[in-house]
Amino acid sequence: MKNRIPCEIIKDLLPSYIDELTSEQTNTIVKEHLISCKECRETAKRMGKAEEIITEEDEREIDFLKKSKKKTKKIVFTSAIMLLLISFFVWQNYFLSFPCPYDFMNVDLDIKENEVKIDGNLWLEDRGVRNVEFYEENGVITITINETKESFISPNHFFGEYTARQNIEEVWIATKIVWANGVKIDKETSNIYTSKWPYIGDATHMSRVIIESGLDDLIGDYTLALHTEKMPYGITIRTDRQFSKDINSNIVLRLKQYSSLLIGAIDNLNYITYQYYVNGEEISLTLTEDDVNKFIGKSVKEQFESADKVQEMMISMGMVN
Repeated sequence: MKNRIPCEIIKDLLPSYIDELTSEQTNTIVKEHLISCKECRETAKRMGKAEEIITEEDEREIDFLKKSKKKTKKIVFTSAIMLLLISFFVWQNYFLSFPCPYDFMNVDLDIKENEVKIDGNLWLEDRGVRNVEFYEENGVITITINETKESFISPNHFFGEYTARQNIEEVWIATKIVWANGVKIDKETSNIYTSKWPYIGDATHMSRVIIESGLDDLIGDYTLALHTEKMPYGITIRTDRQFSKDINSNIVLRLKQYSSLLIGAIDNLNYITYQYYVNGEEISLTLTEDDVNKFIGKSVKEQFESADKVQEMMISMGMVN
């Protein structure tokens, strides 16, 4: 690729990459970025994956070079072998396809009752669309855009339309929800809503929710402790980041906003304790489920029952427009 992928896009792709939901093309992009970008590599480390990514990549590159050397010395290319290799190349680059992540496309969606139309293009260079697939289950439509190498049979632009068997309640593109109950869902809302999880015992997923909420941008490097011995269940997030006294009230407000997202997204999370510094003095702030319920004026757990409610909550808190 000629242009370096922005760090924000890579951070959005890390959860899907770790869950092995991305294509080989996307895997290559993410790995190359992690090798050259310390900040994103640190983010991946907090999700428990970076060392494995780099080590496996290095090993594969070494293994590939060794095999290539041996093949160069031993294989005599006949016309039949050349034909086979050419056929494989054409199949791999022009016919083999993988689901494209939502972050790598521009999309215009039109939904009316049980009719859905999608129009858009991929913004990755040299990537085209093999086909557009629709899957329907209980009023939920999942759209998959399968990408391959761009060619005259696989252009960069795509269009698809589908008539559902009943009124549409939700629309997903790949692993992201983009429409719910008549409301278009923006990227920030989709990220936190699709990171929902039933329990806090999974530290890797807890770190993913923190990243998807955007909290890590505020606090920087942090350590995470899970308190699951007895109810109520909670977490402690500690950071050495220093804040000035005159902005501490704003920091508390933002921590309430982020706590609303975290407590809503993790079903059995009941409280969060933050430990940070203000003018060199260590501060400990605990926010409970009751605290965030009072802050938003509603039950945060109920808000996370649907993406449109989450978006309504985030708009009311000024986190999205």
